Amino acid sequence: MDANAAYRLADAAQLARLDAFELLMIEQPLEHDDLLDHAALQRKLATPICLDESLTGLRQAEQALELGSCRIINMKVGRVGGYSQALPIHALCRERGVPLWCGGMLESGVEVRADGTVAVPRGPGFGFGLDLDYLEACTQAVERMDRAGD
Repeated sequence: MDANAAYRLADAAQLARLDAFELLMIEQPLEHDDLLDHAALQRKLATPICLDESLTGLRQAEQALELGSCRIINMKVGRVGGYSQALPIHALCRERGVPLWCGGMLESGVEVRADGTVAVPRGPGFGFGLDLDYLEACTQAVERMDRAGD
């Protein structure tokens, strides 16, 4: 169940009623920046809390686990700063036996092959060109603006 920060700590009794359904988790029930209230809520629930929006990096993941704010982590690679930042969070969760899953937002811009490798571009920039014919076919409107003084 993904609550998308729709609840407050005052709703703990209502949320505790969901324990009867043996849900895998309740994702992000409270505000994204409130690790303390998530910890207080987690103590009142049998259902694990999964934090998502709260976790923007390793420090937040460490704090959330230390406080007991969650028992599951949903890491979004783009939100934590890319694969290099995701790896320490993965290691933290593995070390502590905390379930970790990667949600959507896999918009890192890196194309990963099926074998887990990354193709290194051979050209300048990102290494690929634009399909101008396709872009033109998709274009709904064009507006050109002159720079001031031109």
